[in-house]
Amino acid sequence: MTIDTSVRPAPHDMRALLDLAPASKEDVFIGHSPDTGFPRIFGGQILAQSLIAAAKTVDDPRRCPPHSLHGFFIRAGKPEVPVHFAVERVRDSRAFATRQVSATQEGKLIFTATVSFNVPEEGGFAHVDTMPAVKKPGEIARPTAADLEKRFGAKVKPFLERWERKETHEGRFVTDRIMFAPEVGDPDLQIWWRSTSDPALPPAEDDPILHTADLAFCSDRMYMDATLIPHGVSLMTPEILSVSICHTIWFHEPVDMHQWHLFSGHSSWAAHGRGHVHGDVYREDGLRVATLAQECLIRKA
Repeated sequence: MTIDTSVRPAPHDMRALLDLAPASKEDVFIGHSPDTGFPRIFGGQILAQSLIAAAKTVDDPRRCPPHSLHGFFIRAGKPEVPVHFAVERVRDSRAFATRQVSATQEGKLIFTATVSFNVPEEGGFAHVDTMPAVKKPGEIARPTAADLEKRFGAKVKPFLERWERKETHEGRFVTDRIMFAPEVGDPDLQIWWRSTSDPALPPAEDDPILHTADLAFCSDRMYMDATLIPHGVSLMTPEILSVSICHTIWFHEPVDMHQWHLFSGHSSWAAHGRGHVHGDVYREDGLRVATLAQECLIRKA
């Protein structure tokens, strides 16, 4: 199979990554992956692209935005091969739209998701948990490569080039968690994320679905690492095999990923080669915007 590398987005370009092209068949869209140096497609990318594909088949996703995505990872995706997202229009009503998305490569299913859209209602019952009291992102300095080398020595050298590389998002760890030097701790992980895509995402009011998809992308970034913290290993420990099995996101409010969002995760259970993480997402001003749940495979390779 001949791969057209010219269509692959740069590792720091979320706009290109989420710009799915229509295929020759109706309700099928084609997505591409950046060359990040990893042997498989990042799960958050597939989540985000599936959400974009589903939204393309909804008449007015601004009026009827996504409220939930339930996904299952079937096979590892190959970054060098295009992904075809086939969307089935399961239901359209006055208040809801339901879509089934099947992501395939070379005729094989790698991911499937059900995405539900809902017209928000005004008034009615309302309550919400408050954001945990944590340091704000402006109070957390991101370590430089020199800082890490001074703290951890030679063990970090293989990772320093990637640490300095321009990426789609900027993170600030509330949890003191350096994954290439893991320590035993409680199964909790809190990180601030915001988009640093280059070129930048358009303003949230111009393309709210793009920002919702960007949040979906971040929802798979390091969350499963919470299942490994009690065991003194991490996602970057060489002998650890860790991949997403299933992933659910409930979207509560519109988001602007140009702004900081706190991703707070807790793993309440791990056994039988699997681990579970529950997550909450808040804007910096404390508004809860999403709830997450993920089950992942965690075992020694």
